[in-house]
Amino acid sequence: MIKAVIFDMDGTVFDTNKEIYESAKKTFKEYNKNLKYKDTKKYFGRGTVIYLKELAKDYKINEDVKILLNKRKKYSKELSKNKLKIFPGIKQLLKELK
Repeated sequence: MIKAVIFDMDGTVFDTNKEIYESAKKTFKEYNKNLKYKDTKKYFGRGTVIYLKELAKDYKINEDVKILLNKRKKYSKELSKNKLKIFPGIKQLLKELK
């Protein structure tokens, strides 16, 4: 008998793609780079550090990934307050599992 289920929230319960893109876009704007959504979506789901490293390489930004990560986190907090959307069907699924 299953007594508990654990869900990953980011990308499983909540659709965070827009927030991930927007926070990275603001971060890269600090380096005068205009980040495009089409360039970012190929890195979704690979982890934030890998995502930022690869994008920095693509956009020729020579910055420590920890600095980029801290900047993105700051923007992420601002953008995600009450703006994350739950994937369709998740509320019903959680009710049924309860």
